[in-house]
Amino acid sequence: MKTKHLSTLIILVSVFLLSGITFNSFGQDYADQLMELYLETGSLEYAEKIRDDYKDSPHAKFCDVWEYINVNNEKSRELAGILVEEYPDFAPGYLAYGTVLSRGFMNYTEAISQFDRGIDLDPKFALLFLNRGVANLGLEKYEAAKEDFDKVLKLKRGNALGFLLRGVADFKLGDEEAMKADFEIGLQLDYRALSTIPENLAEEAMNKAIESAPENAIYYFARGYSYFVNENYRSSRTDFSKCIELVPGSSDFYKYSGASKMHLDDFEGSQKDLNYALSVNPDDPEIYYYLGVLMNDFLKQAAMAQEYMNHAIELDDSHASYFYERSKAAFKMLNYQEARDDVNRALQKDYTKGDFYALRGNIKMKTGRPVDDYCPDYKRAVEWGTSYNLKRVLKKSCQ
Repeated sequence: MKTKHLSTLIILVSVFLLSGITFNSFGQDYADQLMELYLETGSLEYAEKIRDDYKDSPHAKFCDVWEYINVNNEKSRELAGILVEEYPDFAPGYLAYGTVLSRGFMNYTEAISQFDRGIDLDPKFALLFLNRGVANLGLEKYEAAKEDFDKVLKLKRGNALGFLLRGVADFKLGDEEAMKADFEIGLQLDYRALSTIPENLAEEAMNKAIESAPENAIYYFARGYSYFVNENYRSSRTDFSKCIELVPGSSDFYKYSGASKMHLDDFEGSQKDLNYALSVNPDDPEIYYYLGVLMNDFLKQAAMAQEYMNHAIELDDSHASYFYERSKAAFKMLNYQEARDDVNRALQKDYTKGDFYALRGNIKMKTGRPVDDYCPDYKRAVEWGTSYNLKRVLKKSCQ
């Protein structure tokens, strides 16, 4: 779907150019469309396309700010300040600045002033209202927050996050029936959206929804998935177990139950759940992925991990993490060329993961590459955040 969108936009550009319309007159609209797709999908291919085609544009600088949010908030704030100063009529700049102030520093008052400026410039920019609503929740201005989410849903009726956040505002205003109605719609649209709500703003409301409807498996599933994404594996395991109790036989419930157990060192239980999920749905690449992670990171069976990752990639080759895990397996088996090929593929799909750079640096070091080849990878790993301990090698080799 993402590639289809991008191909369509490229064709449109060609048509406009051939018809005699100047690129300058169309370029702004094209850049806006690319950025809209980037914000809607999160796909980095659109950010790369923006940078390639509009290197020094406010759109390209917006991508820099956006990618550093929650990774390096100080840098994101600095870049956002420069962006709005250089381009005061560019509404997305205020979205970026307000978002980093809100999510990175919980400075909700100043964030709202930035969102207000963006809305003045573009009153149909739904994400400005959405993020202003989140900031209003942070300030406990629940009526104002609900008004913002109402506006989001007028602009984008199928916005799952808008329904869920409005449900949170409903709960805070004491309207539990409205909360449940909004949650039902939002979770049916996309249960994963709950996991993207910052600062656990939805946790109390979701707990209340489950208390009032304990037979509703989708509530447990959405909360469990949110716990899982935020690495609260004990709580996620409990919720997925409840899902299995309510609706036996779902491959998704067993898949995430098994993935949760893996991180709690219940390797036998993890493998059992994942294998059951696979028996129900052998065409789900994510099941193979989690089995590969179990083998790679916990049971230390690199060859098996590689085999599971092969299956995952055959079914879906769009995930950077699949190539990264297969690269790790090849690295452990001393197959450095395979490892490097796969980690390069991972980085082509996602250049914002510090662990990918760290692994590539390790591969380069092991294959005897010069310091000036692997040190930039280690430095990028630290810049983006990494689970690898690079302090010693940076101190020793990469001053």
